[in-house]
Amino acid sequence: MNSQKQLLENLRTQIIDELSFCNSIDTPFVCTAISSAENKEKIIDNIMNLVAFQGLTIGGAIVLLEHELNPKYSLD
Repeated sequence: MNSQKQLLENLRTQIIDELSFCNSIDTPFVCTAISSAENKEKIIDNIMNLVAFQGLTIGGAIVLLEHELNPKYSLD
């Protein structure tokens, strides 16, 4: 059980590191969302789920979330 918890903590650390390089030109909505502590936690949790359950990379999960948050990518 400890190894699972450690893996999740390592993943969380990697996500936080990746988000520290957030590029507001490429992912403006994700970058804006992580500017508040509450939203940052939600973004981190979403990325963790996408990586763990969908097999995405951290970068791929960030791009997917940007597409979900950015109305420019809406299919309306």
